[in-house]
Amino acid sequence: MQKLSVLNTREKKKIIDKLGELYGFSGEIKQALLMNKDHKIFLLSPDIAMLEKKQENELRIDAAGLYIGKVEPEGIRLSIEGSQIIGPYSKKHVLEIDDNHLEPWVRGESFELSNAENKKINSEQGFFIIKHGNDFLGGAQIKNNVVKSLVSKERRLKVLNK
Repeated sequence: MQKLSVLNTREKKKIIDKLGELYGFSGEIKQALLMNKDHKIFLLSPDIAMLEKKQENELRIDAAGLYIGKVEPEGIRLSIEGSQIIGPYSKKHVLEIDDNHLEPWVRGESFELSNAENKKINSEQGFFIIKHGNDFLGGAQIKNNVVKSLVSKERRLKVLNK
């Protein structure tokens, strides 16, 4: 079993600054942030931040709260819930997909950007938030004009009800 650590104010600020740098995030996160040894980030009630260091060291759990993303060398890869929390306050690296790409997206398939979509993102690469209409659908990685879905296999849909 791995150990989660509660991020202190300075560590939490680093994460929020990275979100601002990558996604143009301008919101605030009032909840406590926890991170495991695999650099996965979880949101939890602010009450958990009140634990004393001794109690935190005894906290041996795999996951707690809401998984919102993972810190990677290229940036922060957001989960579906992470994109829904961060997305409304983000101004950069948000790709709005059209109806033609919605079904491949929810199935977890990679697809090539259209010329219009590529112009919207100024041919940038890296981690993006995927949006369709008013819905934030999750995180993706764009490389060489190809959008790779980062939705886990168990969360992919087989059929899209329209």
